[in-house]
Amino acid sequence: MRLAVVGSGPAAFYCIQRLIKKAKFPIHIDMFERHPLPFGLACMSKFIEIGKSLKNFYGNVLIGDLRKPLSHQTHIPLKRLCERYNSILLASGATGANKLHIHGSEHIVTSVDFVALYNTEPNDKNNVELIQKISKIKHVTIIGNGNVALDIARMLLKPKSELENTDINKGFLENLSNSINTVLIIGRKSIYDVQFTAKEIREITNINDVQIKLNKREIYPEPSVLSKSKKRVVDLLLSSASDASNIKKKTLEFKFMRVPKCVHKMNEHLTMSVGKYRNQNDILVPSGEHEHIETDLIISSIGYAQENIDTLIENSKITHPTGKLLTNDSHCMLYSAGWAKRGPSGVLASTMMDANITADAILEDMDKQLDHESKHDMLPINNYVNWESAIRIHRKEIENGAKYSRSEILSLANTINI
Repeated sequence: MRLAVVGSGPAAFYCIQRLIKKAKFPIHIDMFERHPLPFGLACMSKFIEIGKSLKNFYGNVLIGDLRKPLSHQTHIPLKRLCERYNSILLASGATGANKLHIHGSEHIVTSVDFVALYNTEPNDKNNVELIQKISKIKHVTIIGNGNVALDIARMLLKPKSELENTDINKGFLENLSNSINTVLIIGRKSIYDVQFTAKEIREITNINDVQIKLNKREIYPEPSVLSKSKKRVVDLLLSSASDASNIKKKTLEFKFMRVPKCVHKMNEHLTMSVGKYRNQNDILVPSGEHEHIETDLIISSIGYAQENIDTLIENSKITHPTGKLLTNDSHCMLYSAGWAKRGPSGVLASTMMDANITADAILEDMDKQLDHESKHDMLPINNYVNWESAIRIHRKEIENGAKYSRSEILSLANTINI
């Protein structure tokens, strides 16, 4: 039996681990990853060991006819995999960004693009303009009350000296403006609905010369039902915050119950109009008031989004909880796991349990196909990174970053040429 795995994050490796452990027949497993290197959002030593059981690893290969390949990237429609594999596992995550559909949204940078910028994700985008803009900004507005919004705020407020020994993009770091004095986080929900943790707030409060600011008069009384973890977050925010500016150099300000309405650009400065909400019997309703926010950069951090990668699965339905996709092509056995299956939610533990369910469904269906002829044709692929090369690139980055903690290779072309 032949299985193609699209994606190389935790869901993919957990699923492969289960297949290897439970299969009573040989399975030829090939993995396809759009980046040169595997592992996605988490790299664990067990994943490196599981990777050794792959028949082939094809890094720098983009699967799906609805996706636009980068230069130096090999592109393969999903249908070509169906012709050569008995089953296909889609574990490519949720790589898109939810976007605001408001007037002037073209002036808003998504958190997906911004994080990729300082995390040095290889791509063909011309980020020079944005990197140079960072050197001049003083005020940043982040839309969203999740952990990614807080991570971005922490990155912008930390002293450059504390970031030098990390694998942050060095061009981003060089241009990171010491003049940034205010990061404003706004969200449509209340302080009782924030999605970050007390630990993440402490990481902000531990930064020298940064104050947390919010208008406590806007905080309505605590709801009757509030979890202990959420109460810790609220208490920590309120105890750490002040209503007015003090002598500290930088400010992280929170404004809750605000909804962006439109954005206008004048020269290099932005004005965002937001509608204010109020609490009415524990339900947030428009107050009829509006507020104008003057800022230099707006970043939206309102969640990841699943992207449709191929016309073959454009109108497919996932049969939960197995992750099997029902398509119009009966010859293509498609399955999904992780964020590609359930959307951008859950932690590693839930990802593993979810992947095990999908793996069991794959094994059950493969067992029924054992009497059928297995597919053997190899897919001709050029310009890809194999498993050995991927590990070599990983070690090269560690070598380059010996004087830091790790230095990532900035160019996709340079990466695949190592």
